[in-house]
Amino acid sequence: MGLLERNGSTARPGQLAEVRVISPRYAAYALGLLCLTNAFNIGDRLLLGIIQEPIKYEFALSDFQLGLLGGPAFAVLYSLMSIPIARVADRSNRITVVSLALALWSSLTGACGLASSYAQLLVARLGISVGEAGAVAPSLSYISEIFSPRRRATAMAVFAIGGPGGALLATIFGGRIAEHYGWRASFLCFGAVGVTLALLVRLTLREVRQVSAQRDTVAFSDAIRWLVSRKSYIHVCVAGIYASFCASFIMQYMTSFLMRVHELPLANASLVVGLAGGIFGMIGAFFGGFLADTVAKKAPSRRTLVVAVAFVIGGSSYAAAFWAPLAMAIPLLFLGSLCTNSYPGVSFAVASSVAPTAIRATSLAIFTIMGNLFGYAVGPPLLGILSDFLAQWKIDALGVEGLRCMAEPALAFCVESRGFGLRVALSVAGILLFGGSVHYWLASHTLERDMVDG
Repeated sequence: MGLLERNGSTARPGQLAEVRVISPRYAAYALGLLCLTNAFNIGDRLLLGIIQEPIKYEFALSDFQLGLLGGPAFAVLYSLMSIPIARVADRSNRITVVSLALALWSSLTGACGLASSYAQLLVARLGISVGEAGAVAPSLSYISEIFSPRRRATAMAVFAIGGPGGALLATIFGGRIAEHYGWRASFLCFGAVGVTLALLVRLTLREVRQVSAQRDTVAFSDAIRWLVSRKSYIHVCVAGIYASFCASFIMQYMTSFLMRVHELPLANASLVVGLAGGIFGMIGAFFGGFLADTVAKKAPSRRTLVVAVAFVIGGSSYAAAFWAPLAMAIPLLFLGSLCTNSYPGVSFAVASSVAPTAIRATSLAIFTIMGNLFGYAVGPPLLGILSDFLAQWKIDALGVEGLRCMAEPALAFCVESRGFGLRVALSVAGILLFGGSVHYWLASHTLERDMVDG
């Protein structure tokens, strides 16, 4: 109990923070602006997947190489930098951290539009990951202090709406810009808007705690020991890995699936993905948190059961969508996105509620790192390899020389083979969401006794 006694509800206020009175109007404004920041965090990340087909042809890339750009190129440095930045945020001005991070990754998003080779694009993506590492944990730590525990899952669900909101921005605006002006213009436009948003965050938000000279004295090893002793936290982290592994691949390749299998043009495919990942994703993100707060009034442990059920429905919908006719596939994709996006707000609320204030940003950062390092970094390239392997198997089964598809990728049987491989890989991603459902169910068994505040 040492950590809780020093930094939990009984901690001396002067050691870390002296919380100011927050007006409801300011709290709503701050939440909205941080939600928009999160939208660009996710939108800039997903933009690559929306416009990757023209990039694939310009640089002659495989699905595995695209997976590297979408996964490890982002997730590895993101994971390495998240903890140091979260520790800084636990002891300093979180608004400064968020605004500087947003300015950095937005500038490098614009730089992607200037890349003249695969290597340059890879380097720019690595830089983006460093900037985005400074966004989520400090923002969520800030939100956890301007909203009471009973409203926390709903508030964090609103923040999580930024994820599918960013997907909507990337698919509709990014796809349209790429269709009319080329993929480079999409990166340049998103980068410019993000830099402007960074200035707005820095100039209009304020830190709500007084950072004293004594600051946080909790050692990182003590924070880790505290968190690993919370079984519900461990299960939510593992569930987040499943969710990130599957959802990152599905979102990156959904546009490619619609173009390869259903022969939709880029603008139409990106519109479908925008509706699925954006509109229905936002609905799922909000109502996931709202429903979790509602059912938790009688029993806090029910929070994670909401997501457990949603993942079973979402995984089944996705698995079926990739083999259904287009008229059925589209509503199934919408349902899959709605259910899958229920998890971030609930997970963030759990990660906040089981951690004392002094290690809250650290707790949130570790949850985010687990999903990114073992999910987002692994899912796109690993399932991309599966897609490439199955596409080659299909080509060999047809008795066609594989090199011919490299020379003439637009040939009908080449497109069909790539579509087959991608269909199977995407279906596997949907089915694996059941693993996340199991861990959200297991988290409900110990959540109530693990919570520091309710």
